Amino acid sequence: MGYLRRRRFFSGIVAFLFAVTLCFLAQGETARAQGLSLIRDAEIENVIRDISAPLFQEAGFSRDSIRIIIVQSNELNAFVAGGHNIFLHTGLLLRAENAGELAGVIAHELSHIASGHLARGHAAMEGISFQAMLAAVLGIAAAVGSGNAEAGAAIMTGGQAAALASFLKYNRTQEASADHGAISYLNGAGLSARGLLSFMEKLEGEELLPSSQQSEYVRTHPLTVDRINFLRHAVGQSRYSDRPFPAVWNKDFPRVQAKLMGFLYPERALNLREGITHPIAARYAKAIALFRKGKLTEAVSMMDDLIEEEPENGYFHELKGDILFEAGNALHAAKSYQKAVELQPDSGLIKIDYAHVLTGIARARQSRDGKAPADVLDKAIGLLQQAKEDENLNPSLYRFLAVAYGMKGEDGYARLNLAEEAVLRNDLDVAERQISYAEANLPEKAAQARLRVADLKEVVAQRRAEMKK
Repeated sequence: MGYLRRRRFFSGIVAFLFAVTLCFLAQGETARAQGLSLIRDAEIENVIRDISAPLFQEAGFSRDSIRIIIVQSNELNAFVAGGHNIFLHTGLLLRAENAGELAGVIAHELSHIASGHLARGHAAMEGISFQAMLAAVLGIAAAVGSGNAEAGAAIMTGGQAAALASFLKYNRTQEASADHGAISYLNGAGLSARGLLSFMEKLEGEELLPSSQQSEYVRTHPLTVDRINFLRHAVGQSRYSDRPFPAVWNKDFPRVQAKLMGFLYPERALNLREGITHPIAARYAKAIALFRKGKLTEAVSMMDDLIEEEPENGYFHELKGDILFEAGNALHAAKSYQKAVELQPDSGLIKIDYAHVLTGIARARQSRDGKAPADVLDKAIGLLQQAKEDENLNPSLYRFLAVAYGMKGEDGYARLNLAEEAVLRNDLDVAERQISYAEANLPEKAAQARLRVADLKEVVAQRRAEMKK
C-alpha cells in the first residue's frame, strides 16, 4: 500500500520546467532542431544565491530581486535577459575552477543589469508571460550557440524579432563598463577579483579565433586585450586580491558541481576519485550517479552514510526521499522529505516535491479504500500554498494543487489551479476553458477565488490583445 512507482527522466530534485525545441533554418541547409532546457534544484539555486548575495547588495538589489536560472548546456556561457534574470549554463558551472570564478562572472552579468544594457530587449519582452519569455530567450540562446541568431529570432514576430536578433550580444564598450562595475562590486563586498580574472584568462586565446570556434561566452561578450589588462591591473591594485573566499563557498560549490556531474554525466561521476579536498562532494556525485543508473539500493546506502556524517543537511534528506520515491517506497520517502522541509523551511521546491509524494500516497489509499485521505491531501495543499511565496511562477505547483483539490472533490478549485497553470504556460485556449469551468463550480461564497478568476480573465484578454498587435 505504501509502495508506488513513478517514471521520470530526472528526479524532482533536478526537475525540468520545460524543454524548448526550435527549428533553425540555415541558408542552404535543411532545418535542424536544437533545444535548451532549464534545471530547477533547491540546493544549486540556494548556493548560487549565497555566493551572489553580497554582490547583489553592493549593486543595490535585494537577494530575491534577481532570478538565477540554470540552463542545461555544455556550452560555457552566462547572460542576462528578460529583465532581472541571470542565466548560467551548466557548462560554465562545471568548468569553473572555484566559487570565486562564478562570483566574478555573476558580478559582471549583474553590472550589465545595473547599467541598463538590457534596455534594447525590454520592449520585445513586454506583454508576454514569464514562461514565454524563457522560451524566447532560450530560443535565441540556442540560435547564438549555432551561430544563427537571426533564425532564432524568427520564433517571435514583427518588432519583437528585430529587437531579439541581437538580444544577447553586447558591444565592447558595454563589456568594458560591465568589467568596471564587477570590480566595484567585488571590492565593495570585500571579495577577491582573481576569480573573474582567471575566468577571462581562460578565454583570452579565443579572441582571434573564427566565431564558429569560439565559446558562446566570447561570441556574446567580446573579449579584448584591453579588458584583460584592466582586470590584471585591478587585481594588482585591490587590497582584497589575496583574501580567501568564504569557507562555506569552498564547501558548498564543489557539491553543486558534484550534483550536476552525477545527474548529467553519471558515468564520469562513478569514476571520480574522492581525493582529499572534497571527499563528501565526490561521494555525493557517486550516490546521484547510482540513482541515475537505477542502482537504488546502493544509492540509498550511500545517502545513509552521508546523512550519518551530516544529519542536519536537508539536501541529503531530500535526495534520499527522491530515491525512495523512485524505488516505490512513498511512505519512507515522505519521512525523508518531511525532514528536508524541517531543515530547509524556506525552500518552495522541496515543499512541492514533498506535496507530490503526499498526493501519491493519497492516490494509493484511494485505490485501496475507495476514498482519498483528506488529512494527507490537506497537508499537500498546505505545503503547496506555502511554496507559492517563492514558486508562484512554477506551473507544476498549480498542477499538483489541481490534483489534490480534484481528489478532494473540490472541482472548482481544481479548475482554478489548472487555469493558473495554463496562463503560466501561455496556453490561452486551455486557460479560458478552465476559467469557465472554475466559474461554474466554485462555491458562491468563495469570494477570493472568484476574484482570482476575474484577474485571470483580464490576463488572458491582455495576452490576446498583445498577440493581435
